[in-house]
Amino acid sequence: MKLSQIKMSGFKSFVDTTIINISNDRTGVVGPNGCGKSNIIDAVKWVMGDTSKHIRGGSLEDVIFNGTDTRKPNDYAFVELIFSNTENKIGGEFAKYDEISIKREASRDGNSKYFLNNSHCRRRDIIDIFLGTGLGPKSYAIINQGTASKLIESKPEEFRIFIEEVAGISKYRERKKETESKLLDSKSNLDRVEDILKEINKRLFELKKQSEDADKFKKLNEEYEKIRAEVVAISIKNHLDKAERIKIENSKIETQKEKLNSEIVKKNNEIENITKEYDSKNQTYNEIQKKYYELMTEAGKIEKSLEYEQKSEKEKEEQTKNKKESISSIKNRIEASNSSLEINNKKLKEHERDVSVITDQVKLLEKNIDETSKLKNERSEDLNHLINENNKYLNLRESINSKIEDKENQISKISENINDIDKNIKKLELSIKENELNQLNNEIEMFTKDSEKLKEIHNNEAFKSFKITINRLLQYINNISKLSKSIQKKELENIKKNQEIKADYEKKIKDEQDEINNLNYSLEDLSSKVNEYTEFIENSQVDIENIKKNINDLENLGDKKNYQLKEANKKFYEHTLNIETLKVKNITTESQLSDYKKNLLSLEEELSLLISSDDKSGDKVERIRIDLQQKLKLVKDEESHLEDINTDISSLTEAIERLNDEKLKLNSELEAKQAKINDGKNSIEVIFGQTTIFNEQLEELGVKFDNLLEEDKEYSLSDWKKNEDSLKRRIERMGPINMAAIDEYKEYESRSIYLTEQKNDLLSSINTLEGAIKKIDQETKARFQNTFDKINLELSRIFPKLFNGGKAHLKILGNDILTAGVEVYACPPGKKLSSINLLSGGEKALTSISLVFALFSLNPAPFCMLDEIDAPLDDANIDRFCQVLKEMSNNTQFIVITHKKPTMEYVDNLIGVTMGEKGVSKIVDVNLAS
Repeated sequence: MKLSQIKMSGFKSFVDTTIINISNDRTGVVGPNGCGKSNIIDAVKWVMGDTSKHIRGGSLEDVIFNGTDTRKPNDYAFVELIFSNTENKIGGEFAKYDEISIKREASRDGNSKYFLNNSHCRRRDIIDIFLGTGLGPKSYAIINQGTASKLIESKPEEFRIFIEEVAGISKYRERKKETESKLLDSKSNLDRVEDILKEINKRLFELKKQSEDADKFKKLNEEYEKIRAEVVAISIKNHLDKAERIKIENSKIETQKEKLNSEIVKKNNEIENITKEYDSKNQTYNEIQKKYYELMTEAGKIEKSLEYEQKSEKEKEEQTKNKKESISSIKNRIEASNSSLEINNKKLKEHERDVSVITDQVKLLEKNIDETSKLKNERSEDLNHLINENNKYLNLRESINSKIEDKENQISKISENINDIDKNIKKLELSIKENELNQLNNEIEMFTKDSEKLKEIHNNEAFKSFKITINRLLQYINNISKLSKSIQKKELENIKKNQEIKADYEKKIKDEQDEINNLNYSLEDLSSKVNEYTEFIENSQVDIENIKKNINDLENLGDKKNYQLKEANKKFYEHTLNIETLKVKNITTESQLSDYKKNLLSLEEELSLLISSDDKSGDKVERIRIDLQQKLKLVKDEESHLEDINTDISSLTEAIERLNDEKLKLNSELEAKQAKINDGKNSIEVIFGQTTIFNEQLEELGVKFDNLLEEDKEYSLSDWKKNEDSLKRRIERMGPINMAAIDEYKEYESRSIYLTEQKNDLLSSINTLEGAIKKIDQETKARFQNTFDKINLELSRIFPKLFNGGKAHLKILGNDILTAGVEVYACPPGKKLSSINLLSGGEKALTSISLVFALFSLNPAPFCMLDEIDAPLDDANIDRFCQVLKEMSNNTQFIVITHKKPTMEYVDNLIGVTMGEKGVSKIVDVNLAS
């Protein structure tokens, strides 16, 4: 995928339609300051979806040409990028296009539109196309002025995004985001289903009881209406009495609840008061502890001072005696340091030899990994090709089967046509003969009637009409004769015509038979192809499985080589660290040697001074000892105070825990009371429901409750039921209390089963989604770690090229590789490893360049745009920069805005930007390749 052309009009200073042709390898953009060179990079970033604030603009209108003294402002701007996709780097629906156009338009009314191959699309579609190519959001492939140092100075969590872009895990983040959204929806749906299911099951419990009651009751027989009414009335009275008792009991429980609530409030107040006291004690404890540590620090300082003074006094007492021994000791140290330097230099050479060996191993492993990856990609391409061929033959077989079915239908229709033609021939012959015979029969019948009439006339000797009748008979005879001739003629004509029609029909039958034969031959050919395709499909399935196994073996081999590479890199870093450590030790030892020599001279001078020294350090030691005792006493007092407060805090903690336990018990009692009240209310509802049913039964019987029972009389329901024991059994079997409860219970039971299935489906879906997220995280971790290790290796290779020495590496900050940030460490030649912020501007620029090139070596973006990134570099650094740039341009296009002549000499094509007319940029294209 190569950027071949940039088109723009009305964008910033490029007011006229401008076309910029881009070289395949290296293109340089030159021109004086302020001519609009950086607007080219802004145009590319803008069309790829960047907002105005990222392209030096405050709003969308700022990218539209704003006019000059001689030109009016534009109302419209557009930028279009033309990419060559002959290498099929872009996948998906656009993989089939050899050329891809990305376009963005903007107008002053605030409208902004995106186009892919001249089809309107969303900004999201533009961004998705470049995900994983290095040209996504936070791209490392487009570096503006001043952003070179910002790249390496990014926060660790921001810099991580560049590595993710190289690793191609942007799509994994999108998949994880979508999966988490689905998981959230599933959990939300599960909560709703569980809430509904809870209510339904609660109602189901009530309905089950009602339906069971409904099954037990039947209608009363008329002969027992009176006693039934009395039993119902007694039941109503008993239920009302029971409801009243429950109400009284609930009232008592409510009183107990109020008392419990009062106790809970009291406990809460006690907990709050103790908590305040606990917080106060804690604060006091912290203050005293701070003071305690301060006193301990001061005591430590005094103690060190005392030790120092005591040591100094002792040294001064013995210094004269031991001076010569000290001088001898220093000489021994000098000799030991020289010996240590010799040993360290020997170890240094061994580590450098090991580093050289490991470097060769790393290169060999990288070569093996690249070969394995290339072979895996080739097998993957073979697999994709075979799968496509397999799908192609599946589609062909399906198409042929469809054709076979069509041809069989055609044969069936042709056979039906042949039968229809045979029927038409027979029907035609029969119809013609029947019509002619009917006409002849009509004439003969008329002749017969007139002949009979003639005989009658002749018998009656009615000769007056004889002549007329004779004439009519003659006419009939003539007509019959003509008709006979006509019939013979028509018969001949019809026979001839029918023969022609029949011949035509027979020809059609023959043609249809030929068509059937041809179709049968075609069917045989198609059936043969179906068998051939089926055999190919079966064989290709075996080949597909073999290739998949081969790819899996290659992946395992690649993983093994990557592990070996990782271990080699680890050893490389260990030996490198040992080398640096030995160098530091040598520097330290050399510094100590210098110090020892200086001390030797100093000791000789001090030896004479000690003889005349009048040391009064004894008094000073005594004063320090007294001060130390006073400080230690204060420390002991504060320590005792801390122990007292700690005891108080422990007591308060126990009191809070005890009160919380008591409060928990009170809450449990309160919940139990509320449960009893709820049970009572539910019982009252059931009672009133049953009472309503009893009243309805009384209404059906046509009696009223008030008229059934006497007020002063005692009624025993058991006695009434004993009197009519047989009736009681029938009552229990007859008449539902609520007949609708049975159907309603079934409906709710069905809904409960359905919702339970839904709940199980949601739980299964949640488990699946959580498994998918876990798998995505594992894949992301593996890809990120693998890419991180490769970038580190590339950075350690490219950095010394640009700096002519030195080293640099990346470090993961944090334990969770999914969210951990990444920081850059650089060490130019001759310097110690230091923070990026301590590097000079040129060093930051070179470090940033080496980092970008390291990223590109793993995941080359289609192109890279650098805006005066070589500005801080001197000629020697620019030459090394251009050498690496030339090497990297084998895989990536580079578009470099520069003022440096050495950089201009390395590009293939120079694009000059001028501003002959104030405020309007123009392009001058110069091809240097020839």
